[in-house]
Amino acid sequence: MKHFFSIFVIIFCSVTVLLIGCSENNTIDTEAVTGTVTLNGQPLDGASVSFSPKVSGQGTSAAGTTDAQGKYVLQTPLGAAQAGTSQGEYIVLIRKYTQKATGQKIKDDRGGETEITQPVNTLPTIYADPEKTPFSASVKPGKNTYDFDLKKE
Repeated sequence: MKHFFSIFVIIFCSVTVLLIGCSENNTIDTEAVTGTVTLNGQPLDGASVSFSPKVSGQGTSAAGTTDAQGKYVLQTPLGAAQAGTSQGEYIVLIRKYTQKATGQKIKDDRGGETEITQPVNTLPTIYADPEKTPFSASVKPGKNTYDFDLKKE
């Protein structure tokens, strides 16, 4: 899954750079997308919400991060600030990372040791898997609101 996420980020950034370089005004038409993410009915703070087009070329990838109330606002690198994303059909992925100690240490430049950590998704993997996520969205003209309630035992 880490490999897929790395590839997704590389492709997302590459397409963004290509589109920015080829655009006259460096923005696209976007529709506002907001919502709330909850976990077992409670607001989920610090989760990453990303919309990825279901069909390549039919929509623009966008992401947002939830606040303490679980609210997010989507943003695409090609649109105005907090403007959402373009119209289209999207797969919705939700992740929340924390740093987990690996048990390994490295020497730092001050003569001490620093523990190595790695990011770990604390949510069920189904919500981060584009093949299994139960969430999707259809961005239409105007304001779009999509709320997602995740379940975790």
